[in-house]
Amino acid sequence: MKCIAVAIAFVGSFTALLVFVATTESEKPVESVSEVVDLSSQISDTKFVTKRVSTAKVNGQVIEGPSIPDDIRKKIEAAAAESHSDDFSTQVYVIKFQSKAYRELEAFIRSDDIPEDVFQGIVTDAKESHSDDYATQLYVIKNQTKAYREWKSLARPADIPENVFRAIVQKAVERQSGNFSTQLYVIKNELKAYRKLTAFQRPADIPENVFRAIVQKAVERQSGNFSTQLYVIKNELKAYRQLKR
Repeated sequence: MKCIAVAIAFVGSFTALLVFVATTESEKPVESVSEVVDLSSQISDTKFVTKRVSTAKVNGQVIEGPSIPDDIRKKIEAAAAESHSDDFSTQVYVIKFQSKAYRELEAFIRSDDIPEDVFQGIVTDAKESHSDDYATQLYVIKNQTKAYREWKSLARPADIPENVFRAIVQKAVERQSGNFSTQLYVIKNELKAYRKLTAFQRPADIPENVFRAIVQKAVERQSGNFSTQLYVIKNELKAYRQLKR
């Protein structure tokens, strides 16, 4: 296990910030997200089964999809009435919108490039998180499957050290297990923050000892969280200037 270290190297009137992350050594070069974590470990075991597709009408509109069970239809109508009790046109819109989403959900077919267990996990999480909101379920499923594709193919940028990339990916997965869109956002955001951190230089109006103390404190308290480190450093520099006015 590597030790966490922060080195401040003085070059002329500037200070280069070098941040190293504690992580285990990999046996081979890490080039993609899928080499860092097991994607299948993030999904649920709950099965999702699509229902028979049929043609039916929703408020006079013919839609291809499974017919809506009476209990589901009543839930949709009741939710619309409760949320928009005095707005009948909105109730009609919501009922149509949710009914169409329900049909599309039930007829949704997994793409071949999405493993069955991953797809089942995404669907299960969407249903559990938004139990009676079929439009949101549909949005989440589409968004998560899209994110999964990008997530799986995400490669380590050439300017990012292997240990840093590994640490960023592992932390994103641990904190947002199964949520591929959020993991993807976190990974991209942390990579961007890491680049800014490593290029960050001491402002000319900030004493070296003050800058050193601010950086060390940020790294110690937010180890491996580059975006927060960057925020803390900038915020502390701003506060220091205000105090010295």
